[in-house]
Amino acid sequence: MDETPDRSGHLPAPRSTEARARRTRAAKDAPRQFARSFVELKSSVNPTVLLIAGLVLAAVVVSVATPLRNYFEQRAEIAEVNAQIELQEAEKSQLTEDISRYSSEAYIKEQARTRLGLVEPGETAYRLLDPKIDSGADYVPGEVTETPEPDTPWYSQLWGAVATPASADAEPTEVVPPAEGESPNLPIDPAPQE
Repeated sequence: MDETPDRSGHLPAPRSTEARARRTRAAKDAPRQFARSFVELKSSVNPTVLLIAGLVLAAVVVSVATPLRNYFEQRAEIAEVNAQIELQEAEKSQLTEDISRYSSEAYIKEQARTRLGLVEPGETAYRLLDPKIDSGADYVPGEVTETPEPDTPWYSQLWGAVATPASADAEPTEVVPPAEGESPNLPIDPAPQE
């Protein structure tokens, strides 16, 4: 190691100190060089490159759009089918509940009492009438009152006539049994005329 003083009369600095100082200066100068390299980009872009990039982007969008659309359609169908399944399961549980209810003897007897008014042998049925119900006090026998034309259509009137049972005052029609050899059913084809 040659420790000769330079012209100013100072001894040179040790090499390790010089290397450290060089690295420190390089580290300080590096961000400036790095920042300058990003600022100095080309200001014009080739239109062909833009066109190709646009076409590639469009191709990617088209190729991804169809599977995505199919995916969302299938998810909607699955949700719809699941809703139908839930409705059918609810209906099934209601029907099985009805079956179990109708297989009960007590329920059948209760329905016969309430709906049909049937009573057990030995019981007496009583019917209570509400005093608020019009008892027909305005009715005078033999008096004919004109009924105004109803505003209901003909088919509603027909349905009302069919659905309303015959009154108790009407005389029952006599049913004549068929003679021997005659069929009680109406003929399907008319008999040939002679």
